[in-house]
Amino acid sequence: MLRYILYKNNNKKSVGYGKWYARAVVGDTVNVKALAKRISDRCTVTEPDIVAVISALVTAMNEELIAGRRVLLDGFGSFRATIKTKPAEKPEDFGNGNIVGSKILFYPTVTVGANHKRSTNMLAGLKVGKMETYVDPSNAAEA
Repeated sequence: MLRYILYKNNNKKSVGYGKWYARAVVGDTVNVKALAKRISDRCTVTEPDIVAVISALVTAMNEELIAGRRVLLDGFGSFRATIKTKPAEKPEDFGNGNIVGSKILFYPTVTVGANHKRSTNMLAGLKVGKMETYVDPSNAAEA
C-alpha cells in the first residue's frame, strides 16, 4: 500500500495557500538484485541471468538515448532524453554553451478505459492509506 502524509500549502502565491494536501511517502528502495529475486520466483529464469539481462538493458538503453532515440518498453513506458537550455538573442548566437543540462523523461504506458478514464498500467491495483506515524528520514538520526 502506498502511504501518504498530509502537509499544508504555505506558498502565499498559490491559489491553494492554506489548504491541506497529501504527499506520497516513499518507503525502502528495491535494487536490481531484489527485483531479480522476485522475477526468478515467478519464472524459470535464474536470478543471475535476470541481473545480466537488466544490466545489458541499461547499457542498451543508454546507447539508444544518447543516439537521440526514444526507448519503448512495451507495457511499461517510454524514455527519451531532453535538454535544458539558456536563451540566445538570435539563432546565430546559440551554441553548445547555451545547453546547461540534460535529463531523461519517462512516460508510463497508459490505458484508456470504457469510461474514457486514463490509468497507468504500472499502478493497476494501487491502494493508498494515511501513514499514521512518520519519521522524517532527514531527522531520523536525531530520534
